Amino acid sequence: MASAPLTVREYLRLLARDPLVPAGLVLFVLGVVVVDLTPGLGSLVTGRIGAFALSAGVIVFGLGYTRVQHVLRDRRER
Repeated sequence: MASAPLTVREYLRLLARDPLVPAGLVLFVLGVVVVDLTPGLGSLVTGRIGAFALSAGVIVFGLGYTRVQHVLRDRRER
């Protein structure tokens, strides 16, 4: 028996409940801010830290998003 489709609000609530999704977004935004500030600071290390935070944020967000997709798939199969 198929379950009712999710609304956008329910989907966003599922994304927000998974701790990896907000953590990934925070890392991504932190990386963008640090990379944006790097030319003013003039430090190569700061730029690398920002790039690492940006990359880590994308990966962590992707892991959280994938986990939510698996929850939705399992929910549909029930």
